[in-house]
Amino acid sequence: MESAQPFGLILIAVSAALLAVQWHADGADPWATVRKLNPFRISQLKRRTLASSMIGLLGFALAMAGEVPRTPWAISCYLAGLASGACLILCLGIADVVSTTRARNRETLDRLARELQNAQLREARSGSGGDRDSP
Repeated sequence: MESAQPFGLILIAVSAALLAVQWHADGADPWATVRKLNPFRISQLKRRTLASSMIGLLGFALAMAGEVPRTPWAISCYLAGLASGACLILCLGIADVVSTTRARNRETLDRLARELQNAQLREARSGSGGDRDSP
């Protein structure tokens, strides 16, 4: 379990870097930025912050692996905690991918609907909206 300590410290550093990037992606002041964001971006920021925090917590648990008592019960609980933390991070990642994909699809559909509406308005204004099927 001694080899887990450096990996745990690396995970803590990665977690800190991810948190910094996420909070400063939209501006220098994260709390002022949150008030300006749309609901999707706020929920995305919450999901990503939780996942980054869980990565840091998992890194801390790995760094402290040497402190776990060497009894079967303690090691089983420790490994169950690591596995559940990893599963939670995976679930948050999947939820973020699905939500982001849906938001992008919604934006694309909204843009296409606006373009269709604009094209119909242009066609109606130009007077070429007559019956095209008649000879």
